[in-house]
Amino acid sequence: MELMGQAEKILLDESPIIPVYWPQRNYAEHTWVKGIVRSAIGAQNDWKYAWTEGRPGGDNKLSLNLGEEPPDLQSITSTDQVSFDILNAVLEGMARLGPDGDFKMGSGLAESWTISEDGKTYTFKLKDGLKWSDGTPLTAHDFEYAWKKAVDPRTASQYNYMLFGIVGAEDVANIVIPDKDSDPAGYDKAISDLNAAMDAMGVKALDDKTLEVNLIAPNNVFINLTSFATFMPLNKAAHEKWGEEYATEANKMLYCGPFIIKEWQHDSKMVLVKNPNYWDADNVKITEIKFDMIKDINTPISMYEANELDAIGVPGDFIPKFQAERPDEFHQMADAVAWYLECNLEDPVMQNAKFRLALSEALDRKAYCDNVLRNFSAPATSLTPPSIHGATPDEVFAEKYVGKDYLPPTGNPEKAKQLLKEALEELGYATPQ
Repeated sequence: MELMGQAEKILLDESPIIPVYWPQRNYAEHTWVKGIVRSAIGAQNDWKYAWTEGRPGGDNKLSLNLGEEPPDLQSITSTDQVSFDILNAVLEGMARLGPDGDFKMGSGLAESWTISEDGKTYTFKLKDGLKWSDGTPLTAHDFEYAWKKAVDPRTASQYNYMLFGIVGAEDVANIVIPDKDSDPAGYDKAISDLNAAMDAMGVKALDDKTLEVNLIAPNNVFINLTSFATFMPLNKAAHEKWGEEYATEANKMLYCGPFIIKEWQHDSKMVLVKNPNYWDADNVKITEIKFDMIKDINTPISMYEANELDAIGVPGDFIPKFQAERPDEFHQMADAVAWYLECNLEDPVMQNAKFRLALSEALDRKAYCDNVLRNFSAPATSLTPPSIHGATPDEVFAEKYVGKDYLPPTGNPEKAKQLLKEALEELGYATPQ
């Protein structure tokens, strides 16, 4: 924990990314909606455990608004919240977050797992009879393929680092593959090196039901990570068959979660229905989820008030109205993420650390939250939000290991001016008068 805190302080001082705010989730759901599991990180909504009681138009269906077209439903490259929610509905990892907030053994595709005494080797046993949505068997080889594909440099996954705790995963990701036409010999060598590195990577299907994973060091949240989209399985035959078109249409991907995509009208709507091949289908009560993709903020509010949507996100301007008029339906929770500015380090000016830190110190994060967002989001005075605990559940990581208000909530204009002056001098620019 101490080392992680030191690493975060270095990152905040160097400021390649500049934290701005910790988002607050504000949402409303009608009282007939029950059992949606909400998470502060990763997939925000899980409808596997949901049901309805007394819903107008019939029970055990949901009408929701995605707000946009899911940008990327390929699990190994997806990075956005909208896609994560859909992927969590139509796929599944070794474990799944339950209503009790825990990742219990047997909650996902793994029937069980064992951990070696040194905490570095995980052996997963899959459930009997697992199937993809087309009826083909789902095996441990589908996990091995997906995890190796996620760190393959040709995949260019932004979340490949999440697997770097696995032996050899970072070595695979760091292999540079030259252009095949301009450097055929170099290309052939790189591919040979890549295949060797993948063979040496610490994830291996020992048989159809057993996956062995070797970690660089013990990781007490590794089971939690296996529920994340990047760790979900991929059917190799289907993935290679559709290639770049994989997951771009409802009929160009396979499913192994509680739901499948029945209909996908791009930029308009998506319909999920219960997956009959899902291992726990008997306990999935929701039979259909219809998603609109309405981008403006007013229409979903009107539809919710007319009982045409079962749950919605509530924008900042509407929060007072919902608090006053629908207190039993309005809910809030802090997300365990930080929104930040990412500096373009290829720009000569942005390469100057003092210039970047000047930008960070100049930000009045509190004013931005209070006057622009107006949704109870909090100024990000560090990268790690206060909802992330430290060594114990009652310990706030950022306060204990980084420092409370490491970045000033209201900014430090004088320090920002001084840093800017020094940065401009180092860059060879005249200091503005």
